[in-house]
This record gives sequence, C-alpha cells and structure tokens, in this order.
Amino acid sequence: MDIETLLRKAEQDGCMVVLNDIAPYRERSEFVFRVPESVYDTPVAALDIDESTKSALQNQKITVLEHLLHRLAIGKNAAKQLHIAQDAAEQVVNAVIETAYCSLSEPEKRNFWERILHNTDGDAM
Repeated sequence: MDIETLLRKAEQDGCMVVLNDIAPYRERSEFVFRVPESVYDTPVAALDIDESTKSALQNQKITVLEHLLHRLAIGKNAAKQLHIAQDAAEQVVNAVIETAYCSLSEPEKRNFWERILHNTDGDAM
C-alpha cells in the first residue's frame, strides 16, 4: 500500500485496523513513537477499553494518559507494568496508539506511515 492509501484507510477505519492489515504479527509494544503532549490529559475513562480495565487502571491511580504512558515506558510487558491481563493490556496499548495517532497533524500522520512501511526496527515516530 502507498502512503495515500494508508492515510485514507486510517481516516476511514482507524489506525489500528490499518496496522493490523499491514503488520498483523508485529507486537504493538515494538512500536516506538512520540505521543503528542496534547493528549497527555486525556482521561483513561475516555479510552475505548473495557470498563473493568478502566476500573483496574483507575484503582492504581492511572487516571490520565500521561500516567499510563509512564507505566508503559518502564518495560516492554504492558500487562506486567499495568498489573492487568494480557488481553486487557493489548486493548490498552491499541487504544493509546489510536488516541495518539488521531491527535497527529497531517504531516505527522504521513511520517508515521512512512516509518512503519520503511523501517524494520519498529520505529514509528
């Protein structure tokens, strides 16, 4: 797929749908990307994740995306860092990626897809 197609598809279907199409077996934790500071204050309650996962995070005082990002930055195993089940951790990581992607400018979105397509080291931004 070319960059224009990826941009259109991500706009239409969401970033994670496209990532799953072009890199289905790649661990999401392998992606290294800059999360715009504009989303740091996003409440965990606003993320598209299960209510039970939201409660588990909030019980750990993880109430905004910035707190979540600090925990995820500690190590590669999101479930271990967040003290939640593996499937819940995958859902959280996907929600963080989607939220961060949606806040990017058009040139940043283009850069995101260029790096996904051309870098083999997992560097996305």
